[in-house]
Parts: sequence; C-alpha cells; structure tokens
Amino acid sequence: MFGGVLTILIAIWMYRTAVRAKVGNVLIWTAGAAVLFIVVQVLFYNINIFIIDGFGNDVGGEYDRDLTDIGDRVTSSGVVAWRYSRRILWYSTIRYPF
Repeated sequence: MFGGVLTILIAIWMYRTAVRAKVGNVLIWTAGAAVLFIVVQVLFYNINIFIIDGFGNDVGGEYDRDLTDIGDRVTSSGVVAWRYSRRILWYSTIRYPF
C-alpha cells in the first residue's frame, strides 16, 4: 500500500523534473522511473523474505498444532475458517480444489 503511494509520488516528481528540464519523451521517463522503482521495491521485498526464511527453523516432526484453534479446521461444507483476532476479524473462504 505504502509502496504504491510512494510510486505515484515518484512518478509525479519525475514528471515535474522532466518538464522543468525540457526533456523529450516526458511520459517515457516518468513511466520508466515508476517501473524501475516498483521493480527495485519488489526485488528488495523478496530478498528480505529470503533472508528471513534463511534464519527460520524447520518445524520438524515434533510439531503438533493446537487442535482447539478453529483457524486450523475445515468445516463440513468445505469452508476454511481463518481468524486474525477473536474479536476483530473473521474471514471465511472456499477451500481450493487442489
């Protein structure tokens, strides 16, 4: 969300800078800067996830999930109940067929 807003602000900034500098193909420069920014942002996002996953531990065979948590259950209608917080958010989605 924040990255999208920042991309729009960078596109506006590049457009204004290109107009002041009287550069040809202002929209090409603006679109190029916005695309480059979003690509770098996604790249760093994925690198950070890779680093965090590298420090994570494998759960192993000893892992026993809490069967009393309704978030781990599938109802009889095939709906997976997922709960972010007991009082704040309830979200139900249809289970994927694969």
